[in-house]
This record gives sequence, C-alpha cells and structure tokens, in this order.
Amino acid sequence: MKLAYIFFAYTKPELLIRIIKRLDAEGATFLIHVDKKIDDAFIHQIEAAFPAKHNLFFTERVTIEWGDPGFFNALMLAFKELETRNIDYDYAFTLSTQDYPIKSQAEMQRILASYEGKQLLEYMPMPNPEWANGGMHRIDRYHFWVGKRRFAFPPNILRKTLPIIPKRKLPHGYQPYAGSNWFNFTKEAIQYINEFVETDIGKDLVRFYSHTYIASESFFHTVLLNSPFKDQCVNDELRYVKWGAGEARARVITVDDFEALKQSHALFARKADDAVDSDILDMIDRELLGMTSIP
Repeated sequence: MKLAYIFFAYTKPELLIRIIKRLDAEGATFLIHVDKKIDDAFIHQIEAAFPAKHNLFFTERVTIEWGDPGFFNALMLAFKELETRNIDYDYAFTLSTQDYPIKSQAEMQRILASYEGKQLLEYMPMPNPEWANGGMHRIDRYHFWVGKRRFAFPPNILRKTLPIIPKRKLPHGYQPYAGSNWFNFTKEAIQYINEFVETDIGKDLVRFYSHTYIASESFFHTVLLNSPFKDQCVNDELRYVKWGAGEARARVITVDDFEALKQSHALFARKADDAVDSDILDMIDRELLGMTSIP
C-alpha cells in the first residue's frame, strides 16, 4: 500500500525531520506546506536533511491564521498537488509537525488494509450538542479577517436585538458536518473532492465556506458525507489525542501516556513536543516502531 503524507508546518523543523525519517519507506510520498509567514530557513533546513530526495515536495505556500480560510486553502492546494504531480498513493494523511507515528510500517499497513478503502475521519452532524451553540456560529454568520483579527456579521449583540436577521444556510440543501481536520482519505475520495470543487455546486460551497470559521473542520466532512462516499466514511481519525477537561488544544504526550499509546489502535499521537518530553519519543521509537538505533 502506497501512502502520501501531507504535512502542515510552521514550527519544529527538527521534529518534522525526525517524523519523516520514521515514515520514509517504499511507496511513501511527502508533501509539505510551510506557512508563508515562516522564514525560508525552515525549508532550507528540511532540504538539507533530505538532499536529492525524489519523494518529498513543497506545496504552494499560503498564510494561515487560526480559524481563517488559510488552512482550508492550503489543504485544497495539497490535494491538487497530488493530482498534478500524478502521485501514486492509496491513502493520504493530513498531519501537523507534531503528529508522531506510533505504529510500525507493517502494523500501519495491516490496520489500513482492514478498513478496505474506507474514509477515516472524525465527524459529527451539525448542530452538535457537545459544542457551544451546536457549533452553528461557525457557519451561520459571515466571518472576515483583518490580519489575525476575526469579525463576524451579524455580531452577537445585533443577533440578540434583531433576532429576525436570517441565518446563513448551506447551499443546495447540504447537511453540515464537522470534525477534526486531521484525516485519512483514499485517492478516490481526494479525486472526487478535486473534481467536485470545479462543479457549479462545488464552487457555491467553496464560496460559502470562504466566510466561515475554521472551514477546514467542516468543508471536507460536509462534501464527503453528502456524497456517494457517505457509506464509506468511518468515524475514526486514527489519532491518539490527549484532551484536558474543557480544553480546546490537545495536550503534549509524555512518558505517562506510553501504556495508553501502546494499547491504542491509532496510527499517530498528537501532539508530540521534543522540547517538553523527548523521552516518550525515544520510547516510541524503540518499543513501538522497533528501531534499534535512533537517528
């Protein structure tokens, strides 16, 4: 099985290099998007670590601010890059530079084969009762950015004083879904997405999501779960993620998580940080990935 790894990078080039070395195997391809705000030295450091490497490519760079359409745009550019470079793959993973593999290549292949070409992602219909306002505030208002600052229209105070202001609805009767933007799609699903966004309906949906909050956590889920791929979607992103109560950001994995990682069926753990706890990464290398030396 051939695997494509799409990394979205803005920090920790040394950790990214380490992760790529653990994933590099026959049939692997690496696409790396580096946030446009980041100095070119980041790219030069990756290139220096992998000179003359023919399965590693950098995608077109865009600026990404938290929650703005930048990450969504970077994802779409990466999906198009898979197509334009005619890359041969069975599954593609979206990853950050802090997603550390916790399965050997052989075990990863076995687990993926067991899903028989399904689409592996976390998803939930919206409104989601576990989220504030069901998460609908992300899509039923217009969101705009000026630099890092986000503005929503209508603002909350206007919504409260003039409740008759209509809420935005997805075009063409689409049911909205949401979930993590770290997912694992087959080549067929990504080809479908690439073709869909060129249709009239797809263009309408892209326009709609260009003014939503955290579009990447809803657009792809909505497209696939309103498509012939719906019955192929498995609600599992295959990530071990450690959350604290009420926290919006994942906690860093430490040696205290090793037994849970060992028992997990996930392929990756997030988030890893060698500056916080490098011992857990060494333990994963030796005991889960079967590495006898740690380059």
